[in-house]
Amino acid sequence: MDLLKTYSNNIASVSSTMIKGYVLTDTQFVVDSIEFTMYFQREVSGNWSTIATRSATVYTTDQQTKTEYLTITTGYNYRIRTIHTARDNEDVESRTITSSVLSM
Repeated sequence: MDLLKTYSNNIASVSSTMIKGYVLTDTQFVVDSIEFTMYFQREVSGNWSTIATRSATVYTTDQQTKTEYLTITTGYNYRIRTIHTARDNEDVESRTITSSVLSM
């Protein structure tokens, strides 16, 4: 069963040493829960590594939005990778997406 309607993420600069990640998940109808996991990632020598993880779950809803902040070191590329999961009774649907790259 298709539970997820739309899902997106975005990364942006807040200041020279802080970034924010935004996540949005919409479902087709009110579900038991919507959860997200957000991985803040930094590129070093062409390889991406996770430097912080944030997650949250909301219950009995059809939408979840969340903004998370992270203090960073300048001189690197950053991105976020998000997992969007909807659960309703025994049905589970999950999608993973990666944001654009932010150069700091």
